[in-house]
Amino acid sequence: MKVQSGQIGDGDMQLLSNAGAMLAYSDDANGTHNAQIVFAADRTGKYYLNVGGVSTHTGVYQVELSNHVAQVFGDDFALT
Repeated sequence: MKVQSGQIGDGDMQLLSNAGAMLAYSDDANGTHNAQIVFAADRTGKYYLNVGGVSTHTGVYQVELSNHVAQVFGDDFALT
């Protein structure tokens, strides 16, 4: 999940559980004013993303969400 700050200037975001508990927070990722959270869910269910501006920053922003499924590869090297 990534927030491109755009006109908002400085965006942040919180990832919340279905019960409202904060699971992750991001403000300035990778030396930018963009927020970024990498999260691997350990169970199915509803998750909420709270996005806004830091302090008094308001404006337009873009949210990017990617779904990546980890792939496990077998060892094809024979020990001799």
